[in-house]
Amino acid sequence: MQSSDLHQRLLREALQEAKLGLSEGGLPIGSVLADSLGQVIARGHNLRV
Repeated sequence: MQSSDLHQRLLREALQEAKLGLSEGGLPIGSVLADSLGQVIARGHNLRV
């Protein structure tokens, strides 16, 4: 997989997390942490308290 393809995939996953946060009433903030092979290690979004 090319670097740009990997980055696009990870950005899409982070956007999904942001959409999840927004759907829960919070701000659309999402993140994805991946290793050098592109395997997602962690993901998350803001939690409204």
